[in-house]
Amino acid sequence: MKPSMLKKVLKSAINSNHPLLVVSSPGCGKTDIIKQVVAAMGLQLMIVHLVVRERVDFGGMPWVHIKESTGEMVADFVPFGQFLSMINAQEKTVVFFDDFGQASEDVQKAIMQILLERSLNGHKISDNIAFLAATNDRGHKAGVAGILEPVKSRFVTIVHLDVDLYEWIEWATENGMPLELIGFLPYRPDYILAFEATKDLVNSPCPRTLANVGKIMLSGYPEEAYYELFQGAAGTSFATEFVGWLSVFRSLPSSPAEVLENPDDIDLDRITEPSAMYALCSAVGELCGKHNQAENVYRFALRIPKEYGKFLVLMATTKNPELKECAGYIDWAVEDGNARNVERR
Repeated sequence: MKPSMLKKVLKSAINSNHPLLVVSSPGCGKTDIIKQVVAAMGLQLMIVHLVVRERVDFGGMPWVHIKESTGEMVADFVPFGQFLSMINAQEKTVVFFDDFGQASEDVQKAIMQILLERSLNGHKISDNIAFLAATNDRGHKAGVAGILEPVKSRFVTIVHLDVDLYEWIEWATENGMPLELIGFLPYRPDYILAFEATKDLVNSPCPRTLANVGKIMLSGYPEEAYYELFQGAAGTSFATEFVGWLSVFRSLPSSPAEVLENPDDIDLDRITEPSAMYALCSAVGELCGKHNQAENVYRFALRIPKEYGKFLVLMATTKNPELKECAGYIDWAVEDGNARNVERR
């Protein structure tokens, strides 16, 4: 399931008070997506890290006290911490069990009762509470021993999150990721998720590690250290190709300004490498910011092969959504939708 669809599903689950479990490999954005949905709905969010919780955290502390009305000694379970907050919640609140698969069996059993009965040891969970959870799978080497069979079925459904290249590009553009990084991924789409589970001290490309590459580029690290830094962030193969891409990006045969000024005069025969075309499209999409420029962007998008044109328009309209109101956008969308064979002209 793509992130955009997952957001819609999460909203429905929250509104219906249906517990839902999201699964993906590490670094795909499960936690961030849930945070975004809850914030967009204007609700409270309580994140519970089950790996550092014990059974008593969800059932209450055993306590012996004197009952005032009769004077007899009684034992009870006294709720505290986040469990007490779940009981007393006065506002709509999403309780998010992060890294659910890392929880011990005792903790999973306690959560099972909370999900099914919405109560434990005589303490009722507030009707204002909705439950969501996320986990990696056992094969991801993320400390997941497994989830008990009766616990899995307590969730209304288990949803697997997929990574979508163009949705990641939209996110990266909206969050100010480096232009060079955004332009690289359509050229090498396999790197959007090339996760490899290992206990060695190496990372592999995924949305989280790619975002870390972007942070490195935005934070003033010395460029002469880029290869080693990118290698540590997302692996050797990624670092090798991306550093090469940077040199291509910085030596484009035509400038973005030239495209915006005279899109019909750009000599496409000079742009022979896919890497150079993606680099140029990303730069043009970033630079475009006015309606009159947008018309030229759409004209250029119709001159180049369809996959590049789609990327160019996505870059331009993600940064400036109002550019979809231009007449050129309609012309481009109509021709692009015909799946024509694009020739240089």
